[in-house]
Amino acid sequence: MKKYLALLGLLMITACASANTTNACSDGSSPTKSVSADGSYYVYSCNTTNTISDNPLTQIKVVDNWSPVINFQAFKKESKSRVYWTDGFYKRNYESKSEFNCMSRLTSVTPYPSAQGVTAWKKCQGLINTKTKTNIKPLQEILLSWASNPKDLMKVKITNPSDFNPAGYNIPSVLGTFGQLYAIWYDDFRYTPNERKLVDAYMTKKFMEHKFPVINGNSQGRFRPCNPNDPKSTLARNVDTNTCGSIRIKVALGEIMLGLRLENQALLDKGNEDIWFVLTQVDADGVWVNYAARGASNFSYYTEYLHHLSILTEIYYALGYDFLEMELKHGAKVHQVYDQGYKLLKDHTVFAKYANRNLGSRMDPYSIVANMTRDQWFQYEQTAETYKDPDDDTDWVNSHTRYVRKYMPHLPIVLGYTQSPQSGTSNISVTPDMLYWGNVTKYVKPKPLPVMDYSLKQTEGNGWRKSVFISGANN
Repeated sequence: MKKYLALLGLLMITACASANTTNACSDGSSPTKSVSADGSYYVYSCNTTNTISDNPLTQIKVVDNWSPVINFQAFKKESKSRVYWTDGFYKRNYESKSEFNCMSRLTSVTPYPSAQGVTAWKKCQGLINTKTKTNIKPLQEILLSWASNPKDLMKVKITNPSDFNPAGYNIPSVLGTFGQLYAIWYDDFRYTPNERKLVDAYMTKKFMEHKFPVINGNSQGRFRPCNPNDPKSTLARNVDTNTCGSIRIKVALGEIMLGLRLENQALLDKGNEDIWFVLTQVDADGVWVNYAARGASNFSYYTEYLHHLSILTEIYYALGYDFLEMELKHGAKVHQVYDQGYKLLKDHTVFAKYANRNLGSRMDPYSIVANMTRDQWFQYEQTAETYKDPDDDTDWVNSHTRYVRKYMPHLPIVLGYTQSPQSGTSNISVTPDMLYWGNVTKYVKPKPLPVMDYSLKQTEGNGWRKSVFISGANN
């Protein structure tokens, strides 16, 4: 009897405690109700981190002999011949200048990406991103130098609080874009079997171990990470937007592509969980709040990171998955994020209620552009650096062709635009237009080689060859 009374007392105490905590989650969400391990009472817990269980991308599995696109040969041929404006820009400005010394900087991670050297680090990243499609050797050397070094050079170190943010941002960002390139052009890397094992293992390890620690605030990480249960969590002053922002996007795409390439389901799952976490900051209307709130910079942020969604759209299209129709955590679908991005392209004030928060944009507050006319906004430096002519849809169509084809059929599909400032940057290493090309270009089976006729005698055969050769030369 005492046993049952004690259990009843425990149940009453637990019930009271549970009742007191049912609305006590710090993020404002309702706690999750579950049964205790012995089945005798309920447990209410607050989940402030993303769970993979509500992520529809978990249905995607690795495949044998993965190809990034349906027709890889068409993609490869077109990619290597396509010359973008950004290709020349990075080569002219950063390749041969001694102050950047990009190969030494990246292979040796010296100087370390500190507050002083962060600009050069990003420019060198952009140079390698744009070079790799036509010259694999620089990235091949960089990856092998990291993988074969007994000391892990690409590790975020807290040597100085002021250096923690730039290193914490740039090191995983570089791993992300370089990982994408390694996965895409995997067969072009001329490694020995042992070198290949080293690089595969190193890149897998770096991706799997990176947990996106808070880097804003100070080296102790007193800021909070983004809350996946609140699409506006980034608007709070003490939330580190990097935990659900551009670092995570670049790393996630690297994880997804390399996971597919190496047939590593754990790595693919991590990438899908990371990209899902990023997209929890899209509200029910499809507004990507993390980027809509970035003051006068919101157009450049929003526009640039839509390219990453288009890259992923094509990667998953080749696997038979319609990423654009995926429903996000707070009710919107992926294609609605584009809907909102196009509104911003046509009206720079459309996100004013968010842009006024000046998220991470103290140097570029929204007040700079809030009252600009459209012509004035065209001339604004960040607009010009992001999109050459917002009245012209050519760049939009070329960058997001699958979205346009499905949701904006009134716009003509014209591929081949090479002047986009987003066609290869420090943040974009793979261009979605080329992936689209590889997914829509039909595979043409090579014609069989002609069957040789060996019935002619040798002298007659030689005479025949000679006459054809002379005839062809004369033509």
